[in-house]
Amino acid sequence: MKKALSLLLAFCLAFCLAVPVAASSEEAGSAVDASEETPSDEMLIGYQAYEPVEELDIDLDGLYTGEDYGESLGDITVAAGETWSVEDSCVVDSLEIEDGATVEADFPVIVFFSESSTVENGQVIGNVQFVSDYDEVVAIVHTNDTHGFLTTEPYVKGLKTQLEQSGNYSLVLAVSGGDLYAGGYAAAHVYEGEYIPYIMAMIYDYYTWGNNDGGITDQGLGTYFLSILSQESGLTPLLANQNASEDIDMVAYAESYEPAVGAEEFVDLYSDILSLNEDGTIDYSAIDLESYNLSAGDNALDDGVIVETANGTLIGLFGESTQGGSITDAYFAGGQSTITVAQNASDALIADGASAVVMVCHTGWMGADSTEASSNDTNSAQVALKTTGIDAIIDAHTHSVINDGEGWLFDESESDTIVNQANCKGEAIGVLYLYLKDGQVVAKDSENLTTNDDGEWEGIQPDEEVQAAVDRCYDRLEADGYTKVYATTEYFLNGERISSGDVGGGVRANETNLGDLVADGILYTAQQLWDGDEISIALYPGFWVRSSIEAGDITLVDALSVFANPLKIYYAEYTAEKLVSLMNTSCAKMGEENNNMYQVAGLTCTYDPDTFEVTTLTVGDELIYDHGEYLVDEDWTVGCAAEVGGGDMTVPEGTEIVASNSEMAQLWCEFLENGEYTIYPDEVAPAGRVTPAA
Repeated sequence: MKKALSLLLAFCLAFCLAVPVAASSEEAGSAVDASEETPSDEMLIGYQAYEPVEELDIDLDGLYTGEDYGESLGDITVAAGETWSVEDSCVVDSLEIEDGATVEADFPVIVFFSESSTVENGQVIGNVQFVSDYDEVVAIVHTNDTHGFLTTEPYVKGLKTQLEQSGNYSLVLAVSGGDLYAGGYAAAHVYEGEYIPYIMAMIYDYYTWGNNDGGITDQGLGTYFLSILSQESGLTPLLANQNASEDIDMVAYAESYEPAVGAEEFVDLYSDILSLNEDGTIDYSAIDLESYNLSAGDNALDDGVIVETANGTLIGLFGESTQGGSITDAYFAGGQSTITVAQNASDALIADGASAVVMVCHTGWMGADSTEASSNDTNSAQVALKTTGIDAIIDAHTHSVINDGEGWLFDESESDTIVNQANCKGEAIGVLYLYLKDGQVVAKDSENLTTNDDGEWEGIQPDEEVQAAVDRCYDRLEADGYTKVYATTEYFLNGERISSGDVGGGVRANETNLGDLVADGILYTAQQLWDGDEISIALYPGFWVRSSIEAGDITLVDALSVFANPLKIYYAEYTAEKLVSLMNTSCAKMGEENNNMYQVAGLTCTYDPDTFEVTTLTVGDELIYDHGEYLVDEDWTVGCAAEVGGGDMTVPEGTEIVASNSEMAQLWCEFLENGEYTIYPDEVAPAGRVTPAA
């Protein structure tokens, strides 16, 4: 499987699509002991050149389908005469050449072959595509769920530029699958996301909204306003399934808008479209804001666009976000069927002349189970299976690495759709490839590029202009005191959804070391601030732990990245029965993603590893529940510091302890600076707070 594929290899392979690479006969002879009758043309496998052979003969028993997509094909026999193409979705263990010599290849290879009676151009066997004849290639660079983590962005632009300059592609685009603003790194929300479109417009051509992109300024309306600025700067939003819930007057909104970065900095960021009036207010006259006004029911953004390749082929793109509306506030709403909207958008683009259709979405990949046609979900797999005309889906939302970054090719669906997602937070850069002949797609492929073990993007030069823009944002954070160090950790603090890639699991699946530290800080803070009843425990949904923290210094930026969403901490009082009920909800899917799982402090809990029901519950040193028996009186209660956004947790009115996530981040840093706590290693249930019963 291609997982550690270097970018240099990727470029070598892409280069061989259009330009045959020949090695000297001496080089070729050192690699393969071919017969004198072997043709002189040569093909590239990885870094080494080998002479081609005569005829194609494939043992189909070596090909895999469905969930095995991307698995090794084993030994491939190539008879005399043909070169054979294995797309970069699989590993060839060895190639057997005409005279019996074997070429070892423990990396994926792309080798294109000429016409053959065995396979047809563009044919899919298993999940391997065979391409012998094409006249152009479209490349779409993509990211998703960056959540304000900006350090990869210079490399995204650098990769786009290098692909453009290679001359191998008739069109190169860059798109984002959304969740650009809130829900992650502090740069996205400390300044209400105002640096984000400034940077994104330097890189991307199109993007869609994510479910977190409404959580800034005046929620969705602020995001819409920033999307207008980015659109005026050349970045086009795509969102076919979000409509205005009420009339929106952007002229009035702009007049009332107070930039978090300050008017002068705001105007300087968007100097191509904005200027200051003499009285220091912002002059919006260069923007036709009235054209962005919306009536209730109007589409918030574009239904779709068509772009033209250098060969004159028309490529259609449209966007969608999570079903039911990801921008969950008073201004925008979804509620339209993801599949129906996708089919309508695809049909409209094809009717307008598009030869290929790409969906840029924030709907999510739910794993191999979601590829079953019987599923009722409306994730990207179901869109691929239940629509026609969509060639590729660039997905987001679930922070997925699909088939080790190879994407999923639905070769049995009517439209042969390929789906890919590039992880999250800039940890991967995806590239979608569409191979076309006479304006029609004959094959498609995708890959995710990642850093090497030293965290370097091999073969990509970062774009200097984008790097300067990113540095500008980080320098502002430092100047405003957000990089002050409050504590240090020798361990990776695990805020990953499900798995940290190590032994610690994830905050939505089990107790983690960061979950413990967050809950401890909330409990400590609440005990300092609350002047009412005693608080003994804290419950905080792992869903709202929005970022991990690397080993090293812990700053306010890190804290704001952990507490990234606008939330509050409340006082709640629970009976033993209610507390057991809450912990049953929390333990219902141990080891799997559960948005209602709590990270806890002040209590310990064991659960049945088979049924996941709570077996014992201890508050402080008091065992209050043991295998179905309550050991305290019915009027027993416990004071709890709680966040209301998970499970069936409810809080009475007037019990607010901490008013906002930004305040909680600051208070958590003060706890790290002054409180007593333990930082545990990155292990499952490091403090033993939520564990299976013995």
